[in-house]
Amino acid sequence: MDTSKWNLDVFGDSRPCGDPGWYQGQYSPYYNESHRELRSFVREFVENEIMPFCHEWDDKDKEIPKKVYKLMGENGLNLLSMGHPFPLEYGQPPTCLQSGTELDPFHEFIVVDELARTGSCGIMMGLSGGIALGLPPVLRFGSNALKEKVVPPCLRGEKNHLPDNYRA
Repeated sequence: MDTSKWNLDVFGDSRPCGDPGWYQGQYSPYYNESHRELRSFVREFVENEIMPFCHEWDDKDKEIPKKVYKLMGENGLNLLSMGHPFPLEYGQPPTCLQSGTELDPFHEFIVVDELARTGSCGIMMGLSGGIALGLPPVLRFGSNALKEKVVPPCLRGEKNHLPDNYRA
């Protein structure tokens, strides 16, 4: 058996069903070095910037701070949260990925999977749900002027909230 393609670097906490098999050294034909780099990058981001605060945002504040959306945008995670094919003409992928990396749906899956580790559906959907649901129709059916106006600020994390004066 050829084991040269196996990922021998174990990642995660080794809990059964706690991480995908390819995190634990099992071979997968779908994941390559770019996926491993992204996984490490996103996991560190989530553990440092989101997990320590997510229950406070979820339970007490009932809001994700705007700076988190901007951090997601600055790190290219909004782009990978919105579905494949990624609109690279409007945003940049994470800097942890080599220039010219061929992005695929598994890159998006990694971002969503790591966000899910927060244990909060509200946080996960708040950070990626709006982009995943709202931007694809704009990209598919919107005029070029609308795309230029809407997509870049969303991917940068600048446009994501209801107006401050909005009342439900």
